[in-house]
Amino acid sequence: MVALFATMTFALTSCGDDDDEPSVGSNGTISINGTKYNVDKYMAFVGEWDSDSEEGKFSVVIDYKEGKDIIPWPYDFNFKSKIAPKVGDDLSEKELTMFTTGDYYTGLNIIETKATSGAAIVKNIDEENNTMTIQFSNLKMEGYGYEDDFVNTKSVSYIFDGTVTVDFDIR
Repeated sequence: MVALFATMTFALTSCGDDDDEPSVGSNGTISINGTKYNVDKYMAFVGEWDSDSEEGKFSVVIDYKEGKDIIPWPYDFNFKSKIAPKVGDDLSEKELTMFTTGDYYTGLNIIETKATSGAAIVKNIDEENNTMTIQFSNLKMEGYGYEDDFVNTKSVSYIFDGTVTVDFDIR
């Protein structure tokens, strides 16, 4: 896990408020399994599509509220594509997977899932500002997570809904 976090570049600053609307520091909202979250604008893991590997990655970092504290929590997505993503592409059709190091819903660790239904449509790519906007529509991600012993696994399922803007660079 240490290696995973060491390889990710990020910046952190944000705290949200109690509104259901996106806060000033937000990059949209997303519903995960029916719970709505602001997407953190200042906690940014570098997303990219790499022409050499024909793979892309991006992170949706939510503002998870625990008491009065706001904890940025990443959901890391990966996809495969021979060409750079463009407006209108459905990333769920490009072997879309999702990884996270823990789960507030089930208490599981190291969660790995893949898209099984729904959509993740690219709505905008801003190459000047290195961002991509994605609309998640009932995107169902299914897979497994490890229990505390990191040996036993349990099935997990997530449904993502909402429109978010993430850091994204095309190289």
